[in-house]
Amino acid sequence: MKKVFLCLAVFAMSFSAIGQEKEEKVLRHKGFETNRFIDNWEISVLGGAQAWHTDQGERLKEPLDLFKIKGEITPAVQFSIGKWASPVFGARVAFQGFNLNPKTEGLDKVPYTYLHTDVMVNATNWICGYKSDRLYNAVIIGGFGWAAANVGTGWDDEFAATIGLSNRFRLCDALAIHLDLSSFITKEAFGLISPDGGVFGTNYELMAGLSYSLPTENV
Repeated sequence: MKKVFLCLAVFAMSFSAIGQEKEEKVLRHKGFETNRFIDNWEISVLGGAQAWHTDQGERLKEPLDLFKIKGEITPAVQFSIGKWASPVFGARVAFQGFNLNPKTEGLDKVPYTYLHTDVMVNATNWICGYKSDRLYNAVIIGGFGWAAANVGTGWDDEFAATIGLSNRFRLCDALAIHLDLSSFITKEAFGLISPDGGVFGTNYELMAGLSYSLPTENV
């Protein structure tokens, strides 16, 4: 009888270990939980400078003119919430805005908003492999959304596309410092700022801030 109980105990322990191993494989990707909706969310708040760049058609004739943004710089803020589905791929919804200086006669500090959805690709984890305590991560961002501006005659909106690089420096498990370089491209007539202008305009942004990773219970 003792041998029977001993065999049953060994079988139960083996079954439990197999079940735990199977659950571990389902829940984790190299130590990264991926299967639960509540896992791996982050909230980011950033502020910095931006420059609304018009007359792109004329500037393209002289490539160096694309980088002449003196007098166009204004403050910018951004708030976003995102989720990482894996150590490499994630997505976010971001809202940014403040005022633009279009350098158009009669217009100064035009208020605008930009709501967009982006895909996030952690290039560092993709190339070097996932490491939870890595000091620096380079995250490539690309997406699209709607931008709207008001020149005093009501809000006018246009489709816009975003591209950028988010440089992230880890402070602890929950916090990271961001230094983001990004831009969005839309029609130059965006917000009726330049209704008789060229084909497209670009908003360049340089922002810094913090991201907070919502705590995840280890399983």
